[in-house]
Amino acid sequence: MVIFLAVVFILASAAIYVRYFKPKFYFLAKPLPIICIILSMLFYYPQIKAEHRILFWFFEFGFILSLAGDIFLLDKRNFLYGLMSFLTAHIFYLAGFYFNVEHTYPSFFFNSIIILISFLYAYFLIKNILKKNQSKYIVPVVIYILLITVMCLLAYQFYLANKNTGIYFVTGALLFYLSDFTLSYNKFVKEFYFAQFIILLTYYTAQTLFTLGIIRL
Repeated sequence: MVIFLAVVFILASAAIYVRYFKPKFYFLAKPLPIICIILSMLFYYPQIKAEHRILFWFFEFGFILSLAGDIFLLDKRNFLYGLMSFLTAHIFYLAGFYFNVEHTYPSFFFNSIIILISFLYAYFLIKNILKKNQSKYIVPVVIYILLITVMCLLAYQFYLANKNTGIYFVTGALLFYLSDFTLSYNKFVKEFYFAQFIILLTYYTAQTLFTLGIIRL
């Protein structure tokens, strides 16, 4: 476990460094942390209890789709393909939560906050997308926000039923949300220097937390 965390940390740090200071090597550095996560999941697979193996495979396919999204997003012209890859990854993540969560009465306060933030987030993005005459992105962006919102809600429900490991999932889901918010703000509203640092740091941390959650089930 310590080795896994150390390797992911080194690879993620390298990817962030390369993005800012050695951009011509970024295409090599960016996918490496997720490749490490995918391979580590397979390494730990024999230790996963039988009742959690469906969850394992939902997330493993989600990681693979995230890797595809990472590769697509290396080229700005492939943004829509990257968006669709991550959208599909979130479908796998939320399906994993849905089929492995105890469907108890949800937290009204948490759900209300997340839904309100998502509504304001969608409104704000649509307004700016229209300003830039990029209306082709509206439908996929709205669907994406809907899916990541549902994922956060299901991750919190999973946490309520499995607090020891659920904390990894709900924290990861919220960090993923922050990563995607920063990415969309940087693309559709205004670019800023530290955007990639925030996007990559929260994204790699989220995926690592998902992996830890599965391994520790």
